[in-house]
Amino acid sequence: TSESNGAVIGSVYYPNSIAHIYNATMNLLQRHLQKCPNIPKELLERYSLLKSDDARSATSKKYWIDSARSLGLVDTSEGI
Repeated sequence: TSESNGAVIGSVYYPNSIAHIYNATMNLLQRHLQKCPNIPKELLERYSLLKSDDARSATSKKYWIDSARSLGLVDTSEGI
């Protein structure tokens, strides 16, 4: 389904804090990625491969928060 501006629902997320980046990413992956016609098949295959690798710790919220901070992102009264 689409919004009136042509964007596909679930294709854009604006987390209001770095703690919410993880949730926004999971929503994007679960609600949009598999249905989006613009995602190349090779990318979906790579995502599936990485997702099945239990050795990766990138799924923790702490990883996402620490990564955002390392990139210089900070929470402000107006958002990230």
